[in-house]
Amino acid sequence: MKNLTRTAPQRRGQGYEIRNAADASAEILVYEPIGGWMGISAADFAKDLKTVTAGTIHLRLNSPGGDVFDGVTIANALKNHPARVVVHVDGLAASIASIIALAGDEVLIADNAFFMIHDPWAFSIGNAAEMRKMADTLDKIGGSLVDTYVKRSGATKAQVETWMHEETWFTAQEAIDEGFADAIDTGATAGDAVAAAAQFDLSAYRRTPEALTTMIAAASDAANAVPTKRTIERALRDAGCSRTHAKAIAALADKALAQRDAGDDGAGTPAGCPRPDAAAVAAVDSIIALLK
Repeated sequence: MKNLTRTAPQRRGQGYEIRNAADASAEILVYEPIGGWMGISAADFAKDLKTVTAGTIHLRLNSPGGDVFDGVTIANALKNHPARVVVHVDGLAASIASIIALAGDEVLIADNAFFMIHDPWAFSIGNAAEMRKMADTLDKIGGSLVDTYVKRSGATKAQVETWMHEETWFTAQEAIDEGFADAIDTGATAGDAVAAAAQFDLSAYRRTPEALTTMIAAASDAANAVPTKRTIERALRDAGCSRTHAKAIAALADKALAQRDAGDDGAGTPAGCPRPDAAAVAAVDSIIALLK
């Protein structure tokens, strides 16, 4: 999979990418929550998957989970595809994303990635009878997930049920030891897995590992940090701007943000550089956000 060469335009869906490769293999990136209302639509994914003619599919996975039915549909689409499917857990295979991971004929996991299983849960509104019906439905869904985990891992039903009830997070080695993954992904870059998983909001989970919560906090701080003039200029140059234009735009953006943060009323602003109004500052903020 190193030095993957595209021979056809990549197909891009909402939250995933499909890349056909020259060596009779294809790479699929699934890096978002699962479910059409929040991220990856199973209908779109299954439709695009049918266009893949490669003999081997490398599915790169980093997802916090999402809609159980979309996840099961995606997993079944992968299982039913004639290609050999190799799943690479690049960061996180949590909740229903773990079921997608197990659709692989081979499952490789980055040495600092995570695999998590838990009892299914849902939002429900209604009377007592409707709530009881939802509880029964969740029991049936949970039973189906248990069967999948048991079949793959070889663990007992009681053990899997305990893991799910306790919301169990497996390290890479633990996932291998318990039969959910086959081996460490030696092609993964050390340090990238946790950083990749840290992009997600995992507050809904009760036992998120400290390594992830720390990374999430750091990522949030970095996202909210005001970029420097040098950072803005570099991003503009990377986007194709000339050095002259990049410097000019970066200087204006830097001044606008400085005036905003300092509450500058415009007094003493040099001629030819008027005080930016709220709309101008908002525009600069939007440009910088796109460049991050």
